[in-house]
Amino acid sequence: MTDYIERIMAEVRKADRPVVLAAHSSAGFLVQSVAAKIPDKIDHLIFNNAFVLPHGKCQFDIVSPDVAEGMTQAAVEVKHELYRVPAQIIHTRGVACLKRNIGNI
Repeated sequence: MTDYIERIMAEVRKADRPVVLAAHSSAGFLVQSVAAKIPDKIDHLIFNNAFVLPHGKCQFDIVSPDVAEGMTQAAVEVKHELYRVPAQIIHTRGVACLKRNIGNI
């Protein structure tokens, strides 16, 4: 997971102002780690049905063994790559959706 965290931090550091990171599912603990390492670069964190881990715990500490096995198998089968959502999509669709659902940000 260190590689993912480093890649996310590299993208965040490119921004000229603090960013909003949104996470779903297993990405929750990734953005937690990023925010802890570079808090001055983070404006908000959004967790959408995401893992938010207690200090000192890993994802497999909070799921059953059969779920952990399934997650491990899925990770082996899927090629993981980061996808940077174009800023225009975030601005026109994402922010409007967030404002509708959680108010002004």
